[in-house]
Amino acid sequence: RHHSLLLMIIYYMIIIYYSPHQPSFSVPCESLVDSDSARADARTKEERGCGAVPVISDICHTSKSGYDDVHDMHALLLKTTQNVNKSGDVSQISSRPFFSCAMPKAPATRKKAAATSVPYARGFRPPTRKAAQAAIGKFQLPFAVDQGAFPAMPAPACEDDWLAQYNEEGQTFGQFLDQCPWISGRKIKGLKQRFVPSGNSLPSRYPDGRIYLVALGDFPSDAPALEDLRDYVNRFYCLPTAVLSPLQLRCDRKRVDIETPAGTTSLENRFDAASGHRQLAIGPLLAELRRNVPSDALCLIALTMQDLYDTPPDLFVAGMAAGNHHVGVFSLFRYDPARIFSCEFWHKWRPAPPVPDRSQLIFARGCKLLVHEIAHLLGIDHCIWYACCMNGSGHLAEDYAQPMALCPVDLAKLQTLCGFDIAQRYQGLQDFFAAHGMASEAAWVQARLAAITA
Repeated sequence: RHHSLLLMIIYYMIIIYYSPHQPSFSVPCESLVDSDSARADARTKEERGCGAVPVISDICHTSKSGYDDVHDMHALLLKTTQNVNKSGDVSQISSRPFFSCAMPKAPATRKKAAATSVPYARGFRPPTRKAAQAAIGKFQLPFAVDQGAFPAMPAPACEDDWLAQYNEEGQTFGQFLDQCPWISGRKIKGLKQRFVPSGNSLPSRYPDGRIYLVALGDFPSDAPALEDLRDYVNRFYCLPTAVLSPLQLRCDRKRVDIETPAGTTSLENRFDAASGHRQLAIGPLLAELRRNVPSDALCLIALTMQDLYDTPPDLFVAGMAAGNHHVGVFSLFRYDPARIFSCEFWHKWRPAPPVPDRSQLIFARGCKLLVHEIAHLLGIDHCIWYACCMNGSGHLAEDYAQPMALCPVDLAKLQTLCGFDIAQRYQGLQDFFAAHGMASEAAWVQARLAAITA
């Protein structure tokens, strides 16, 4: 009987071995994907509409994903692209799956719990506390680095989060010293003001230089005041700042003209007649800014309440900077918590329920956006060492959750670049936060001042 059983086993093994293999197959993505739980592999900067600019605006990669509710920090969104005809009208929406689907696997056993955490982008390893401390290098901070005051950068909570999308290398203090052209002995290309090679900081190398802000189009009465934003930039960088006369926009359905000291120019835009919503193309705006940079400008930043886009598939871009030309343009339109935006159509949004302190939220978000992008223009890359206002953000909700303060590594970079006294800078920021009712930020800075004097 045992021999018979053994012969049967051998017989069936021979049949299986010599039988033709069944072809494998895969299920089309569209049949498995739903808009609430779609996954996306990391995309290149070019796909996000950022690759053409020397300084990456980490906000503009939100262009191909939107949020039905930007307050939902953990929204998992299906990536979409819009097929736009020559007139700029949306003809259809098609899903853009960024992953392949294989045969469904059997349910996991109880011994192996389902994975719930969002993985980092392939190749990224979060820095240890020791590595973050080492990134400060030989710079002597006037206070001890407290883990409570400077926590690590959070792990991704959503598949659209920055570190779930990009293998960010990070920039140590030593790398900044080697890479930043503003602290080299050679004059920055394109700058027109006086240059002093022997200077040991940006103000001493470019004693006439200043940061300029300019309003692009009208700002409603409840929008942030440019003078207040300028004041924050001044206290943050301890560099001279100024506000230029507004650049006027004249809009007539499908036509938009910009009036500058150099003349009047028609701007590329798209207009949806049904909703009345308009977006301005960001490329031509940057070109116009380049023609209107003051001779003593370190950089020129335009702020607008108009919605922006880069390429036709974009839902929107929050902004973009051209590092070689020292200009950038950024929109506060989607920083308004009173609006809920469609994740499919660039022209659709609806009012949100009343939001307490709405104007203050827009103002705080505008402050953080400004100093983050100016830092990129001055050679400071994204931060991976701590929770920091220089962290990258993959979507608006992630951007909102990031702190307004610099971490120790980026504080060291900025102090070396700008030459300020750290305690005096903190005091100026505390006065600003207190004056604008930003209590938590004022308390944080006060704690840093106490640590310095302890």
